[in-house]
Amino acid sequence: MTVTQTSSVGLMAIAALTVILASCDGSSSDFPPTARPTASVTVSSPWQSAQLVRTMTKADEPIRQIAMSPDGQTIASGSVEGNADLWDFKTGKQLRDFSVRSRVESIAFSPDGQTLATGGDDGKARLWQVSTGQFMRSFPRYPFPVQTIAFSPDGTTLATSSWKKTVELWDVATGKLRRTFTGHSDTVNAIVFDHNGKTLASGGYDGTIRLWKTATGESIHTFVASKRPIYTLAFSPDGQTLVSGSDDTIRVWDLTTAQLKTTLLGHTDVITAVAIAPDGRTIVSGSRDKTIKLWDAGTGALIKTLSVDPTLAVVFSPDGRAIASTGNDGKIKVWQASK
Repeated sequence: MTVTQTSSVGLMAIAALTVILASCDGSSSDFPPTARPTASVTVSSPWQSAQLVRTMTKADEPIRQIAMSPDGQTIASGSVEGNADLWDFKTGKQLRDFSVRSRVESIAFSPDGQTLATGGDDGKARLWQVSTGQFMRSFPRYPFPVQTIAFSPDGTTLATSSWKKTVELWDVATGKLRRTFTGHSDTVNAIVFDHNGKTLASGGYDGTIRLWKTATGESIHTFVASKRPIYTLAFSPDGQTLVSGSDDTIRVWDLTTAQLKTTLLGHTDVITAVAIAPDGRTIVSGSRDKTIKLWDAGTGALIKTLSVDPTLAVVFSPDGRAIASTGNDGKIKVWQASK
């Protein structure tokens, strides 16, 4: 990580303070973080000729979140009007709808694809059976909206967050609270498990990213990432890299060294969504600036810019050959990479 100072004495003092703080609580306190900017090299990628191949729409209402089923056959969407819908990914046909009766803030498939979870602004997280649309269970109600939800890789745990400033882990089978993570000073707006479920990352309106041991609730590390809220997070498939979006900058964090690796520059407004391809080679980002951008994860080079309405969510297909996006226009758009 690079720190610019006009005095070598000042540099030494900052370095010493960083070491002391890290030895006390394992957190990174240098702010604002800086790193090498987006690379200007040219890369070869099938995403350079990405094209829009289909659009799904039900009504002219913003869709806040989408999720891709593990088998890549189905997309789930959640709208501000309190509906959750399932769509055939290949044909764009609507398969089923769920009457959540509350604005859907977040949505996720279980790892086996048999259960759908929704988080609503009524403070409830709900589980639904995908094959029948049957309601299964809700978790104890928050006094605040459920901002985001995530299944653990083994499907036994559901993580939720809200304006409560905490992250809760729930037993999917029993609905009982397993653990609460406390540390953020403002709303927790993004949570994600790593590939083996041993680590959970959370991003808050306080501009910090926190890493937790899921088994114990122990805080592993804190990144002071931005002066703006952290809106979105994504782990790389190997769990060694974390990508965050907040202001108009995407930050890539090296978790083996607990340092900022690089920054991806090019958006002109808030980053609302990021995702990493299953092979770890490509990053996709969505923004309020009416663009989706695809980046080479290795070099940080910009591959492609797609023009859309302000974006709220983006996901990769399991084979990494397509992405789906949605936003304020109420449409789910599917983009395909070249063969």
